[in-house]
Amino acid sequence: MKTRFDKAKISGICVSVPEHKICIDDELESVFSNDIKTLKRMKKVIGLNTRYICDENTCVS
Repeated sequence: MKTRFDKAKISGICVSVPEHKICIDDELESVFSNDIKTLKRMKKVIGLNTRYICDENTCVS
């Protein structure tokens, strides 16, 4: 199903960035099961070396 909006525009955006920043390399064991090849491939595909995370009491929605 295709949806099309005519004469629509984005008038603003609202974002927030958590304070805690982590290096993706630090997640090798916990996220990538020590698979360095997968880690390198994901870094290349998504183009990120670091990411921001929020604490457990913060909702992302």
